Amino acid sequence: MKRKGSPILGLIIGILILAFAFIQMNSTRSTVPPDNFTGPVTQGKMAIDQSFEAVCGINKAAIQNALQMYNLNHEPMKTLDLQALAGLMRLPEKTPNNPCKYALDAKGNVVCEAHP
Repeated sequence: MKRKGSPILGLIIGILILAFAFIQMNSTRSTVPPDNFTGPVTQGKMAIDQSFEAVCGINKAAIQNALQMYNLNHEPMKTLDLQALAGLMRLPEKTPNNPCKYALDAKGNVVCEAHP
């Protein structure tokens, strides 16, 4: 018994697979950004700015934690100066492109000039 429809069915399936691959290839090409694209923007902020805000929040928490550990082992601070304490405790390192600059406010909370 000969099967007459098998080669035709294989040919149709092969064409469908090629068509699907062609559509997928063209859809990925259309998502490639143009040459003047500066990056993804979310709510008016660049992704790099959002990452700096996240790093800033983590660094502020780390500095606050270091201050609490310092206060456990030392007398209370009379003048709140983070730069003077920088040599006495471990603070996060500043990366070259990071706009954050940390200071202590009147209550002793860590604040960043770039990310209030």
